[in-house]
Amino acid sequence: AAAGIVVADDGAPATGGDRAARLTVFADASLMDGLKAAVDAYHAKTGMAATLTVAADASLARQIEAGAAVDVFVAAGNETVDRLVAGGFAAADSITRIAGNRLAIVGPAGADPLGLTPPALLDRLGDGLIAVGDPEDEPVGRFARAAFVSLGIWEAIEGRLDTTENVRLVLDKVAAGERPLGVVFMTDAIGDGRVALVAKLPGDSHPAIVYRGVATRAGDRARADGFLAFLAGEEGQAILAEAGFRAP
Repeated sequence: AAAGIVVADDGAPATGGDRAARLTVFADASLMDGLKAAVDAYHAKTGMAATLTVAADASLARQIEAGAAVDVFVAAGNETVDRLVAGGFAAADSITRIAGNRLAIVGPAGADPLGLTPPALLDRLGDGLIAVGDPEDEPVGRFARAAFVSLGIWEAIEGRLDTTENVRLVLDKVAAGERPLGVVFMTDAIGDGRVALVAKLPGDSHPAIVYRGVATRAGDRARADGFLAFLAGEEGQAILAEAGFRAP
């Protein structure tokens, strides 16, 4: 079984010992709500059985490299898709730009807005830590580090990080009051009522956040192409926009 959170599974069994009637999708955890809606809509439109599993990009990529049977991989960072293509695990000519996003800092529900300066951040943190994806292994962490370096904040907070595997864990820690601040994607910040959006990180302070989908070599190319085309098309884009994602 795939290591991750299975968020969409119609329960239809594969028949004849194969996966001929099932679409399988691995995606970055930050896409959970938007992509679940897209998978459900695609199932309703085509009748194709579907399973969506979300987790950190790097974790899912490692599973694909280990032979996980999946049709489509959607990542928030360029590194994981490029690595799979370079290793022969995904098809370069299938790469499809799916959506865009922004970075945000969140606090517990009801928290006040936050200034993006070292004194303001350190004052808000107190004795606590800022929850963020691992900058060495998780896209939101890499984008956050780039933004903080650009804004002249990194040196002040580098030793105050609580690194997690994905943005869902960041949200859980902030919502539970375990951490006073967390860095997430904008869609996570506005889609979770348990936290408050306290600051938006400038879009020009980090590389552009563009989600890309790719067909894996172990999957069915026709099935992958069909779903990627749906995501990039008018209907799929409308669903992702409803979830707060930007056009790619």
